[in-house]
Amino acid sequence: MRCKRPVLVEDVALTFHALGKLPGPFIKWFLQELSHRQLCDLLGPGMDRSATSAVCYGWFDGTELRFFDGQLPGSIAMSPRGTGGFGFDPIFVPNGSVHTHAEMDDTEVERFGLRATTVYPQLREFLRA
Repeated sequence: MRCKRPVLVEDVALTFHALGKLPGPFIKWFLQELSHRQLCDLLGPGMDRSATSAVCYGWFDGTELRFFDGQLPGSIAMSPRGTGGFGFDPIFVPNGSVHTHAEMDDTEVERFGLRATTVYPQLREFLRA
């Protein structure tokens, strides 16, 4: 192992249910080629706008490989909203919220954020052990 210490990496995905498994883990490349507006427009009138946001962390210490993952159901907004966040935050609305991640304040992110609600608790427990 070149780093001589544990490594933690992250990968995210955003699945539009109407498009099967797309864009899924390819969301980074969709965002490079399409604007947030164009991503919203991929789902035409009357199409299912439900979506799932997912994150996976991989931890490797040179011997042991562990994965920590979570999913958050939601929907794709009709148009991009908000200026906060990054990546697909302006178009994803988690179930139970009316705001995109890019519109949320810190309290809402803590309540509806994918990492805060699914992965961070797993990771904290593992690192404390």
